[in-house]
Amino acid sequence: FNHRREQHLDRFVLEAFERPSVLITDALTMGIEENKRRKQLDQQLFSAIERTMSRQGDVLIPMDPSARVLEILRCLHRYWVLKRKSTPIIIVSNVGDKLIADANNFVEWMSEAIRNELNTQQSRPYHFSRGEVQVIRSPDDLDMFPRPRLILAT
Repeated sequence: FNHRREQHLDRFVLEAFERPSVLITDALTMGIEENKRRKQLDQQLFSAIERTMSRQGDVLIPMDPSARVLEILRCLHRYWVLKRKSTPIIIVSNVGDKLIADANNFVEWMSEAIRNELNTQQSRPYHFSRGEVQVIRSPDDLDMFPRPRLILAT
C-alpha cells in the first residue's frame, strides 16, 4: 500500500479498515499542506542539482531498485523536459531496463494522472525519446557520457 500520493502511484487510505466486504478508495483526501511541502522539496532538489551541475559537478542519487526509482525518475524527467536539458539522466542498474519496461506495462495500476496522460497523449509514462534517459549496467560505462552528469544508481 502506498501511504501518500506520489507522481506515479495514488495514496491508499486506511482508516478503520476492518474486514470489509467492499473497499472503495480514492486519493482525494490528501491535504493541501502536503502538496505545498512536496513542491518545496522538489524545488530544493532541482536547485541543488542545478547548482552542482552548473559548476560541472556530477550528481549521484543512490536508491534501491524499486518504485522509488520510478518516482524520482518521473519527477526529474518532467523537470528536464520543462527546462529543455540536453544532458541525459543516467540510471546505473542491473535491472533498470526491466524496471522501466514493467512500469510501462502496468500503467493501469498507477495514478489517475498517469492513466489520463496515457489516454490523452497516447504515450507511456516511462517511454523516453531522444536519449533523455540512458540505462547502463556498470559504473564503468559512465565514461561514455560527458560531464556534468545526473546519475541515479541502484
